[in-house]
Formats: sequence, structure tokens, C-alpha cells
Amino acid sequence: DRHRDDFHFIIKEHPEMFNKRNLTLYKKIKAFKNTTLLHPYISSYDTVKASDIVLSWAGSIGWETPFLGKKTLNAFKPYYFVEKVDNHFRDAIDLLENFLLRCKNISYDNEHYCKSLNHVFQSFSYPGIPLETYDTPENRGDIVQSINSFLEEHYF
Repeated sequence: DRHRDDFHFIIKEHPEMFNKRNLTLYKKIKAFKNTTLLHPYISSYDTVKASDIVLSWAGSIGWETPFLGKKTLNAFKPYYFVEKVDNHFRDAIDLLENFLLRCKNISYDNEHYCKSLNHVFQSFSYPGIPLETYDTPENRGDIVQSINSFLEEHYF
């Protein structure tokens, strides 16, 4: 695509995926001139802080990113979907055909999105996510426990 050079892609796997994919995939990723493949144990939060937009493929970073003050897109409709926040793609075709357009036209209000995400998490029985103290081990532990409870209740 002629717009590929408009971006520099930083790809970081979740540490749980380390050594679970075929190495050929990583070789192909590293072959793109505008792509950097990070080690999975590099801090996700540092990566987000250095990024303009984060595209999540189902990881928790998709909902964590707004609390770090950045915009996020999701490769598909996430389980923490918020009405009237159009920050996900319908499917792989939508992602491939509309990636550039969506990146250049992210229009949701981040503060409103964070407040809406709080309502979603409160429905999971978590008291909410304090923006000022988001990035603490205790807060992340509470959030992880809340999401695990939600997933067990609804999907397992």
C-alpha cells in the first residue's frame, strides 16, 4: 500500500506468546523497513508512552492505553466495547482497507472513553480505575482479578 511509509510500526508480543509462534512470522515482520519488533519483556507501558496510536489485537493494552493518555484502535470489537466509541474494526478486511483512514480520524474523547470504561469495569465488580494512580501494581492486580472474574463468569 502506498501509505505504508506514513507509519512506523512497533510490534510487541505479550510475554505469554513468547516462543509460541513460528519464527518465520517474526522474520517476516522484521523484514519490513518501517517496522520494529520489540522483545516481549520490554515494558508495554513504556511502549505505549512512546507511541502515537496503539492497535490492540485482543490484549489488555487496548483498554489500558486510554488511561495512559493515548488513543487506541482494536483489531476487532473488544469485550469491553463502549457504545458510541468507534475504535474497532469490523473484521480483517475492514482493518486492511481502512487502517490509514481510521488512524487519521480517531475522534473519540479520551476522558469520556476512560469514564465509560470505568462503567464497564464497575459492571465486572471492580470499583473503577483512578486515572491519577492507574499505573500501580495494586491497581493493575485489582483490574486483572476483576477481568479474570468477568471472563470466567461469561466465557468459561
